[in-house]
Amino acid sequence: MTEELQVKLGDELVIALDANPTTGYSWEASFDQEMLALLKQEYRRSSELIGSGGTAVFVFRPLKRGSGTIELRYRRPWEPEAVETRTYAVTID
Repeated sequence: MTEELQVKLGDELVIALDANPTTGYSWEASFDQEMLALLKQEYRRSSELIGSGGTAVFVFRPLKRGSGTIELRYRRPWEPEAVETRTYAVTID
């Protein structure tokens, strides 16, 4: 399933997803670098408890008008397959 997002040129696009890096999994982004720039990727803990999850945050800046796709895959670096994939169709006005 693809989620549709709209963003204005000059604004930032923020995508936040549940994550828990203590399991070895992390989100990785694939996107058209002519359409979007990844400004920041960070992890925000939801608790100080060991092993608790949090949120992976991606901040993109649109570079030109048009449309593109962002694919985020939740996977362990040593495993070829992702356990979850999120796809976003982005329209930049």
